Amino acid sequence: MLTRLPFVPGAGLGRDPDAWRIYLAGRITADSGTYTPSRPPGYPGMEAVALALHALPWWVFATLTTLVTAAGVVAFAALARDLGVRAWPLVGAGLALTNVVWVNSTAFMDYTWALAALGGALLAVRRQRPVPAGVLVGLAVAFRPSSAAAATAVLVVVLLVPWWTLRRVLALGAAAAAVSLALFAVPLATFGPGLITAATEPFQLERTVRLLVAGPAGVPGAVGLAVVAGAAAVRWARRGRPVPAGDARVWVLALVTSVVAQLAAFLLLPVDAGYLMPAVAMTWLLGGLLLVRAELAVLVGAAVAGSLLPGLLVPSVVEVGADRRATLVETAAMVAAIEELPPGALVVTRGRLPQLLALAGAEVPPGMDPAGTAARVTLPGGQQVSYAYRAADEGRRDVYRLPGVAGAPAHLPVLPL
Repeated sequence: MLTRLPFVPGAGLGRDPDAWRIYLAGRITADSGTYTPSRPPGYPGMEAVALALHALPWWVFATLTTLVTAAGVVAFAALARDLGVRAWPLVGAGLALTNVVWVNSTAFMDYTWALAALGGALLAVRRQRPVPAGVLVGLAVAFRPSSAAAATAVLVVVLLVPWWTLRRVLALGAAAAAVSLALFAVPLATFGPGLITAATEPFQLERTVRLLVAGPAGVPGAVGLAVVAGAAAVRWARRGRPVPAGDARVWVLALVTSVVAQLAAFLLLPVDAGYLMPAVAMTWLLGGLLLVRAELAVLVGAAVAGSLLPGLLVPSVVEVGADRRATLVETAAMVAAIEELPPGALVVTRGRLPQLLALAGAEVPPGMDPAGTAARVTLPGGQQVSYAYRAADEGRRDVYRLPGVAGAPAHLPVLPL
């Protein structure tokens, strides 16, 4: 919490348009009484949180996300301790200070909420509590549907640990299904199965490699992991590879299986390193089970360097915080400039639209995706903001584009700020 609090004030919900889409979904649902998804395939857990908090200031959203992240870190550290890891505080510290976790813990995104639910589910499985484990698995999927891939760790453990009888496994599965279905009931009833679609993105090899190698912990983190893995391999070659005792052996298999499943899922949509957060947490757990204290300490130092050193493929947490504050100020200036235009004027905004609508307090129609190409909203002053430029807009002289926004036609005049 102490490492996050300096990054909350003035940063809004973060720069990612999806954070503002979640916020808008809650506000639109509250204002209209009609469920509005933030984006396919529906994120009902996060949308329910946004609905509950819609009247509160943005710093509440960010602070609550930080608290949830802290709970997730505690859950993974407690699991490491329960599995016999003597250096479990290093596992928790390493996870908390990894770049991708640090950055996303102060933005209203689903990654850390799902991570906390998964950590709680794994801890409940370890402590042999079927119903709480199932409830938390269901919440993780409702927060972020792709959490199902990470939940393979739960499946492996309950199938291989003798305590988990068929009755207990069914109790866990029933609880998970009940929570997931309950939270997805309204989205499915409102939009039908057509809502359950996966996003698509053209595969880019360079971006995918960069995200896999440097995305989670920066270049220093990647180098540190390679060095520690090499040192551990040499140690194992000389002394033999450590074999965890008892159930910990099953947990190693479960964690490795889950990490592989998450990497395979990531390759289908390699857009953001935040998608890998559960895999990062499980890698820290594996480190606790397979590495010695000194090796873990080196990894923690590398993770801290990857979070604080600027300009190495991945921005530092300080740079991200400054960028979020600057973006919020810039968007507020854009709103003020748009409101100075005559009624009927049109501004093409592209991906800035969700944040702009939130700052402008615009009334958004139910069911409209503020980051979709069809999104177009009239502000209280009569000006229009649109995600995309349409063929019907050709020939108009009152059409502008935001400065620095890619995707708008270059011939449009830039909105003066």
